[in-house]
Amino acid sequence: MLSIIFFFNKLLVLFGWIAGLFLLGKIIFFKKKHPIKEKILYRRISIIVPVRNEELRIVPLLKSLKKQKVQCREVLFVDDASEDNTVRVIESYGFSVISCSQKPASWIGKNWALWNGAQKAKGDFFLFIDADVWFLNGGLNKLLQLCFPYHGVTTIHPYHRIKHFY
Repeated sequence: MLSIIFFFNKLLVLFGWIAGLFLLGKIIFFKKKHPIKEKILYRRISIIVPVRNEELRIVPLLKSLKKQKVQCREVLFVDDASEDNTVRVIESYGFSVISCSQKPASWIGKNWALWNGAQKAKGDFFLFIDADVWFLNGGLNKLLQLCFPYHGVTTIHPYHRIKHFY
């Protein structure tokens, strides 16, 4: 009886190893079945950035968007009643800014800005990003290469650059 249990344990471990190697092979040798036609697909993307009082934080994003080789359909900055020079800073880089209408009491500011941006966007796909992030050179292209093969909602956690230990 004990030898039968020992045999089945070995068989189970062997099966686990085989399944693990199979899955690892799928990850390592993963190939896209349908390559993305970048020029066509990327021109269907609207980037939507909600902003409110971002004058001191938005310049790195603006500079990084200008350096990207990917040409999306549009980049929309949606101003949610900024009280500083956020709009002027964005427009100085050649981007357009949409102002939100008065939000209903049941809405929160950022969600209202995202909703307004989605209503005004002309693209078929939306990429929502925060105003205090930026892209490395080629970063937007890498992000889009990761997102679009999955045909749905994708959430990306950005890399955090820590400047001070505190």
